[in-house]
Amino acid sequence: MAETRYVQRDGTGKIVAHFANPQPGLTAEALPDTHPDLLAYASASAPPPAPQQAERAITSDAALKGIVRALARRFGLTEQQLIDAIKAELT
Repeated sequence: MAETRYVQRDGTGKIVAHFANPQPGLTAEALPDTHPDLLAYASASAPPPAPQQAERAITSDAALKGIVRALARRFGLTEQQLIDAIKAELT
């Protein structure tokens, strides 16, 4: 079941914040948390992982390590070269 979120919009109508409860003076609109505008806000405001987090995630997950190993072999790279390339894409 969808929960209600109370949204704050800027002058262009874009959501800039959302809250579980009404915020007097900030929010005038209630939307279900499944509303496309809220989903777009959530995906746009999620920060990309930091390069260090990406390396930790790759090296701590057996399946990802296997994928990195296979791709590195396929492209003639060391595993670390491939991880460094992935981290560079995140900066």
